[in-house]
Amino acid sequence: MSTPAGWYDDGSGRQRWWDGSQWSDHFAPAPEQLSAPPTQNPGAHDVSPVTRPRPVLGFIGLGLAVVGTVLAFFPATFAFALAILFAAFVVSLIGVFKKNTTKWPSIVGMALPPVGAVAGFVVVLAVIATGLANTPSVEAGPQQPAPTPTPTFTHPDGGTYVGRPPVEEVTESIKIAIEADPSVNIYQDMPEFFPCLGEWLWESDVSDESLWLVVDGYDPLEEEYDYVQNVMLNGSLQCDPQPGATDPIPFVPFEPPTELDGRPTVDEISRGLAQSDRRNGTVGTEEAEYTCMGQFYYDSALTDEELFAVANAKPSGAATLEVGFDAQDACG
Repeated sequence: MSTPAGWYDDGSGRQRWWDGSQWSDHFAPAPEQLSAPPTQNPGAHDVSPVTRPRPVLGFIGLGLAVVGTVLAFFPATFAFALAILFAAFVVSLIGVFKKNTTKWPSIVGMALPPVGAVAGFVVVLAVIATGLANTPSVEAGPQQPAPTPTPTFTHPDGGTYVGRPPVEEVTESIKIAIEADPSVNIYQDMPEFFPCLGEWLWESDVSDESLWLVVDGYDPLEEEYDYVQNVMLNGSLQCDPQPGATDPIPFVPFEPPTELDGRPTVDEISRGLAQSDRRNGTVGTEEAEYTCMGQFYYDSALTDEELFAVANAKPSGAATLEVGFDAQDACG
């Protein structure tokens, strides 16, 4: 019969553990511990408990999935939420393959993004559909043109005017200007002439700015001066028809020389003379007569500067006036 396991003297005076079949390598350190057998197999090596690393990636992925799911339920942040859910899925997927870590956070972090994206999409569609259903319907009808903003005009005297001046004011300004010229007295007995001419000018393409200037006694805009003169001339013919001159006179834009570069040409002088007559309301002169007068001016003793003024329809000076009388006698 074998000796049962226990502490025995191995012959060296020390207590040694007998495992029931042979001596082990364990010796008793003190006599008081002899009665307490080891709690584990003395022949086995001590094994310390293994500590697993925390599943950091799993928790990060799970947190992103929760945040993305919440944001997915709001239309304004739905697109941003999809980006967060995609990032959560990728991080959780990496966490699943991380060794020696707890897997459940990563698994939940992978499962939640698809569910959150689908649920958020359904909620966003419902919100949009509800908003469209509550939008009042607009009956189809003809499109109304957008109102045209009324232009404003800053007058030379500093005032600001809006829109076109009243036709009555245009008429009154024309009447005052014509009656101030003592050479024009044929319209005093024609009460309908001035309202007719005022309406003619008001309905023309003359700009609001030029009309306001005319109303306040100024010349129209420089770039419209010749056009306004042409409109007034044709308006006079319409409001006071004269035999042989009832057809409208076409407006020909005047393009005078802009810089003095030697003596103006005969053609430039002729066009300047014709433009002067248009401004003064003189009609009926033939083109050949203007060409003849232009040549007469060109051959005269007038200086280049004086001829340049004639070519710009702004003749001035006694010498120019004298040459003009001689040209009319020679070419008329």
